[in-house]
Amino acid sequence: MRIRRKIKTYLRFIRARFNRSLGALLSILALAAWAAGWIPGLHAFVLICVSIAIFLYRKPPEQDLGLDMQKKEPEPVVVAQSANYALIQIWAESLHDEGIPTETRDEFIGSILSQPGRSYSEIKLLVPPVFEKRARLILQEGNS
Repeated sequence: MRIRRKIKTYLRFIRARFNRSLGALLSILALAAWAAGWIPGLHAFVLICVSIAIFLYRKPPEQDLGLDMQKKEPEPVVVAQSANYALIQIWAESLHDEGIPTETRDEFIGSILSQPGRSYSEIKLLVPPVFEKRARLILQEGNS
C-alpha cells in the first residue's frame, strides 16, 4: 500500500507540468530503444541527458523579472518630418547639442522599387515626450 501511494504521488508530480511529462517519456523511450538495440549507447545517453534537462526546466517566476521590465517608456513624439535626410540629421544634431535625445525613422519604401531621388514617404525626427515643447522651440528658432 505504501509503495503504491508513493508511485501515485510521483506520477502526479510528473503529470503536473508538461516539461516533466515530456522529459520522463523521452527518458523511457531512450532506455527502451537502447535496450532493444535500435540506438547505440552514446545516442541513448545523450537523449537521456536532454530528457533530464527538459524534466528539470523551470520558467522564471513573473515577479522576479524585475520592475524595470514592467514599466513601459512612453512612445517618442514626432517633432519634424522631411524627405531630406541631410536636413533631418542637421536638426537632430542641433537637438543633441541642447541635450535632447533624438531618434530618426525612415519609412522610405520606394528606395528599392522606384527611381533614385523620389521619395514616397518622409523621414521622421522623434524625441521623448518630455522634451517635445523644448525641441519644437529649438527647431522653430533655427528655421526663422
